Amino acid sequence: MKKLFGEGGIRTHGPVRQDNGFQDRRLQPLSHLSPNSEVSIIFLLISVKHMPETNRGKKLITWTFPEIIKHERSRGWYIAAIIIGVLLLIYALFTFNLLFALIIIVTAIILFLRHKEGVSDIDFTIYEDGVEIGNNFHEFRELRDFYVIYEPPEVKNLYLNFRSALQPRLQIPLDDINPVKVREILLDYLNEDLDKENEPITDALGRWLKL
Repeated sequence: MKKLFGEGGIRTHGPVRQDNGFQDRRLQPLSHLSPNSEVSIIFLLISVKHMPETNRGKKLITWTFPEIIKHERSRGWYIAAIIIGVLLLIYALFTFNLLFALIIIVTAIILFLRHKEGVSDIDFTIYEDGVEIGNNFHEFRELRDFYVIYEPPEVKNLYLNFRSALQPRLQIPLDDINPVKVREILLDYLNEDLDKENEPITDALGRWLKL
């Protein structure tokens, strides 16, 4: 242990001088620690490592939902998507719009990877102090409001809006969860946006195009 903190270093020989009192004592480097100090530091590191997570309050409700919604796509959908993608790519190259061409290629790659990869589930939990989606926790003070769009069987979503315009809206599928219960819980902590009566246009368009 002493070698770990520098006691086993190279020593140099020099004249021996007797220290007279506190003012004559040499300042010892921090690496020269006593055994008690070494034990204290090790105990401190262990304590920090095992420090409990921040208290998030009581767990009010929790459920899981698929990370990616996989739509049922027919062979005709894939044929049409390939034709449209190729035509758009030809147009982008013909007009020398390289950025548009890059967007088309990246979009095609993303759709292909999402089709091939497996779907994992994400946990969503509402606590007394905030909400947790996956491994990300957001306090209620970070959120502006919420609204629920419930038009089964196609649309059953909870939407959470952040105060910061830089953070995108959170869309949480409700699946089989009672929307009335979720609404009653959130009303104790957030305002409800009653002006929202339909799902966002981007979500409706993506669902219609099966993206």
